[in-house]
Amino acid sequence: MQLRTDDRGVTVQIGTVLLFAVLIVLLSTYQASVVPQQNEEVEFDHNQQVQSELQDLRDEIHRTAVSGSGGSSSVALGTRYPVRAFFVNPPPPAGSLETTPPANAKIVNAEAAGETGDYWTGDSRSFSTRGLVYDPGYHVYQNPPTTTYRGGVLYNRFESANITLGGQRLIEGNAISLVALNGSYDEAGSGTASVDLRAISPAVRTVTVSNETATVSVVVPTKRPASEWEELLADQIDGAGSDDRYVLAVDPVPGRSAVEVVLEPATYELRLAKVGVGTDVSATGTHYVTDVRGNNASVPENSGQQLVVEVRDRFNNPVSGATLNATLVSDFADDLITAQGQDGDQLTDLTTDAEGRVTVSYDAPDDFDDGNEPVEVRVGTDSVPSGAGPPGGGPFAPGTRANLSFNLTAVNADGSGLAGGGGGNRTYDVNWTDAAGLGLDCDAEFTACTLNANQGTSVSLTARVTEDGNPVSQTTVDYAVNDSALGSVSPPEGVTDGGTNGTTLDVAEANGTITAYAASGDDVDPIKIRVEDPPTGPGPGPDPTLSSTIVDQSQTGSLARYEVSYDVDNTANFGYVRVSYENLDAGYGDQTYTSSDSRLNIDDYGWSDEYGDTGGDTYEISIEVFDTDGNLVDSRTVTDPADGTDPSGNDDLTEGDSPTLQSATLYDLDPNNVEYALDYQVSDPAEKFSETEVLFLNTDSPYATDERTGGTLSGNLSYTGYSIGDQYEVLVQVQDDDGIVVDQTVVEDEANGDGGGGASTSDERIRVVDGSTPAGESDHLTFDIENVGESDVRITDFNLTTPGRRNSGVRQVGTLDTPNGDDEVRITGGGTDGYATPDYGKFDEAFAVDGTTYALARQGNRGRGQEAVVTGGSTATVEMGAFNGGDIQLTYELTDDSADADLVATLVFDDGTVKPVYVRVTNVNS
Repeated sequence: MQLRTDDRGVTVQIGTVLLFAVLIVLLSTYQASVVPQQNEEVEFDHNQQVQSELQDLRDEIHRTAVSGSGGSSSVALGTRYPVRAFFVNPPPPAGSLETTPPANAKIVNAEAAGETGDYWTGDSRSFSTRGLVYDPGYHVYQNPPTTTYRGGVLYNRFESANITLGGQRLIEGNAISLVALNGSYDEAGSGTASVDLRAISPAVRTVTVSNETATVSVVVPTKRPASEWEELLADQIDGAGSDDRYVLAVDPVPGRSAVEVVLEPATYELRLAKVGVGTDVSATGTHYVTDVRGNNASVPENSGQQLVVEVRDRFNNPVSGATLNATLVSDFADDLITAQGQDGDQLTDLTTDAEGRVTVSYDAPDDFDDGNEPVEVRVGTDSVPSGAGPPGGGPFAPGTRANLSFNLTAVNADGSGLAGGGGGNRTYDVNWTDAAGLGLDCDAEFTACTLNANQGTSVSLTARVTEDGNPVSQTTVDYAVNDSALGSVSPPEGVTDGGTNGTTLDVAEANGTITAYAASGDDVDPIKIRVEDPPTGPGPGPDPTLSSTIVDQSQTGSLARYEVSYDVDNTANFGYVRVSYENLDAGYGDQTYTSSDSRLNIDDYGWSDEYGDTGGDTYEISIEVFDTDGNLVDSRTVTDPADGTDPSGNDDLTEGDSPTLQSATLYDLDPNNVEYALDYQVSDPAEKFSETEVLFLNTDSPYATDERTGGTLSGNLSYTGYSIGDQYEVLVQVQDDDGIVVDQTVVEDEANGDGGGGASTSDERIRVVDGSTPAGESDHLTFDIENVGESDVRITDFNLTTPGRRNSGVRQVGTLDTPNGDDEVRITGGGTDGYATPDYGKFDEAFAVDGTTYALARQGNRGRGQEAVVTGGSTATVEMGAFNGGDIQLTYELTDDSADADLVATLVFDDGTVKPVYVRVTNVNS
């Protein structure tokens, strides 16, 4: 029997397969086209959100600069795609937000009146600042913008255009507002970054500046061309009949990524601020002093006068906690000055208040005879200025920014001892009514003047004689001075015509105060003129002279790199400096830089301006100084091969109080990759430090050469390179506040992870890498240490002290005492754990927190313990507690500066070296 075949189900099966194939095609099409479109929309929307958040951050920076209170802003670095059950998303897109390298903004040709003019002299003033850049890393959105904040402007940078999101706030009418952003910030990922801001120097003071003979200008570091800045400043550019617009031009700065905003001759209100972000934020310090109230006052006998002085930083803002010294210069025996519980003729270590001010009271004599007498109160930041000059120094120089003088007149109010005095009626009244001369500045009553001897040494004086307010003619006026060594009057007498007569006072070109008298009948009127002979200033003088250094940072076979530092003396007629590079071998690589700064470092050649394959070429380098008329007055020219060796003939540009490099330790961290860390420490008592620049020069693979900078006195800079086994020369340079390299050292090392060219002792191999309060506050001190070398480090002893330099409350901590028999000191996780406790038997003992050094290992039959070993490349955690048996809780953080240390933990190693760990305590028993 034969069975019959049946294929009736085949059609259904084929249909099912075809339907499934269609479904797969549709899903693939959706995955390939629809999902990317939707993800691109997500990325675009995120970019719009980030732009809005960066505008908020820009506003927060300016709010912090004005208000003085810290701020914070959040930026979503990346985003997430919607969850899809049947389709695949790429990883979440990420982005980065980081600060740009530091660059100098400048105020040029700005002059201020009075004591503030000792700082704002018309010389260029530089202020290091940074920007912020957000760089997205999207998967689908093609060519998104890089959003940049720089020079106060927020904008999107595309490949072919820049789009402004937030305009300039630099110039508004006659107001100049500059906010310097300081610090280092670098955050990347797909999460949200919190950007915390600190007001380092809030703009609480406005200084009036002007220049009658030159245009005031502002140099702004920027990547945008001058034409775009003209658009940003369109509503500020001066036009016909526009009285409230002051911008004359916007010019590119040769050799720099910067523009110069040139302003018309006028009076401007200048506000400066410094805002910190991230790490490596540098503080401001005392920079100059100025008078607030009391100068040129007349003080009647048996009365007093308050004199208010203010200490300011480089940004014109007050500095609290600064110290001043004051000295009274007077011919009286019974007058004095008083302040902060001190009295006499010398006051020391006066401390400024929250407004940066100190008030000194001058008390005139109870009674004196004869004529009015000049009195001077001298104030300085560094030493007590006396009549013979500061200790160890020359004559007192009131024209410098660190000093000032209050010039007073003690008045014989009752006229005792004068002809017809003692309260009787005078026949005539004599008054000085005019004083004129180059470099002369007088008060409205012509009782006190200041004369810049570099501008002029002659003063024309006019006296007026009256009786009952009516002019007296044909009467004799006698003229005299109190010190013939300082000057003389000619003629010494004259006859009034219409009640007036004049004479000329000629003074010596030297610092001092001279009083000129006009007398007629039974009355006499003094005018006191303080003569200043500053070492620099406007007016005629000797030609400027040049001192300079040329640092060759080149590498043969790669790039020619040079730094030129210079210092110009005799700046009265100084115009500008021109630095020229001429490559004598190649047909390219020539460059010229100009600057109106009298002391500066120009380090752009080979870094900002790169010329490939010029390393090893021969260069002719010229440094030329020109006067205000454009005449060449001094120069230096050298011919040098760009081989990394400095040319001969360099000058020493350091000053007596320049910052110095105390230590520089290089750590070679990884045997498989090129990874370096460099710890440095700078000493800067005079607060002239600006930054530490470290050049990692790869002598075998020049393309791996790079630089790092640090803006704090101590810090750690990291570098990741290429080619394990290459030889490195690490150049560490310390720069002062003019950018001049004032100290340096070179560390050589082969990149092989052996610990580095300096980590030979235990204290050099151990780095403190982390340490903050574990959870708000704690009764234990906890921090991490890392052995960056290969050799083991053995910790044998320890001690703990509480100097309480910032928070004296920490001195309540007297012991380390852990209840329940637990160890007071533990060092764990680095290899061999160490511990120590003084407890023994049934006795619960404690370690004293008074600097006593204790051994980790057990001593005799008392306590128990074990020395710790931290192996090469390992990290260990150190715990010390509990403070006073757990009765005291601290909130703390690590600090690099011993001057800020409230708590100091010291680890002692078996080679005799020690590692102090400085702790700043912000709260005690909160």
